[in-house]
Amino acid sequence: MFHTSSAGVKGGVDIGLVQIPGGTLVATTETDSNTGAYTLSGVAPGAYAILASKDGWTIPSLEVAVAAASLVNQNFTAEVTNWDVKNLGGLPGNVGANTYLLSGHLLGGRLYLVGMGVSGPVILYSGPTATGEVWTAASGLPTSEGFVGIATYPGTILPVVCDRMGALWWGTPETSSWNYLGSITNEALTSFFCLNLSSGSWETVTESGKVCITAAGSIIKDITPSGVTPIKAVYNNAFNGFVSGTNGALRRNPNIRTAVPGNWETIDLSVNEEIAALAVNGNASIVGSGQGSIWTSMDALIGSPSTPTYTLEVSGVPYSFTGSRMITFNVLGGSYIFGSNGLIMKRK
Repeated sequence: MFHTSSAGVKGGVDIGLVQIPGGTLVATTETDSNTGAYTLSGVAPGAYAILASKDGWTIPSLEVAVAAASLVNQNFTAEVTNWDVKNLGGLPGNVGANTYLLSGHLLGGRLYLVGMGVSGPVILYSGPTATGEVWTAASGLPTSEGFVGIATYPGTILPVVCDRMGALWWGTPETSSWNYLGSITNEALTSFFCLNLSSGSWETVTESGKVCITAAGSIIKDITPSGVTPIKAVYNNAFNGFVSGTNGALRRNPNIRTAVPGNWETIDLSVNEEIAALAVNGNASIVGSGQGSIWTSMDALIGSPSTPTYTLEVSGVPYSFTGSRMITFNVLGGSYIFGSNGLIMKRK
């Protein structure tokens, strides 16, 4: 099972049964790719170690004593090797099995995460040093719509949140104090990115799967890459623009504001998964899929090299990744990826 939940690691885990003492391998199998269940049959009574292995995972072995009767419920607890789980469900408010965290921002020593909960919007914030060890769900939110993005209110360290209908709100989640800024688009959204709120225009992804520049309450430019729909996420790190989508789509552009559908560079992840979590800070980048896979890169920017290399760090996490946030320029460590069921993971 993954972390402390009962969900099984997806995609199959190799299982081996070894005699104690001696270390003789007497049986092997693979877990069910969907449930994580496994069966070892025809095992003689005696003492054994059950070993489990999968790339990117740390899974301690189990020691068991097999008698004449069947031995059941021998469950492993699997941890992602390069990541710490900081939360998985269990928070107050709307955070639970149907919660999706979509975007994050570091402000004044707190990490804020926003998304859609069981019955409405969700804002989580870490306490006071952004370690991610303690998370609080904000109450008294200003809208009933889920949030799709977060930015900084100019001249402050206060968050601005964007709901799925394009309404912007800024304020203090800790005290439930909010101010309405207006609407940025005339289409429902699944993603919002804002490098500078004062610019008056923003990158958005619509529910129909287009990536657009929006301003003055409407779409002013459709920059969706040719042949890539639907888009799931957009990111602009002041150097390059990135978008991601279904079927493993990941695209890069030297200037997202001048992008046109035909001038996006393809980054090949060689997967058929929905890439919904996307973050870049300098050359460091983290992307994650709706099928529980994470890729990282340390050469994400154009010119270093001409085509970046993304390495699969782990697959099989039994929850969807829907957002990520880099914390330190050119550094993977300390970054976050998050997703369904209130899952929050921090890179070691």
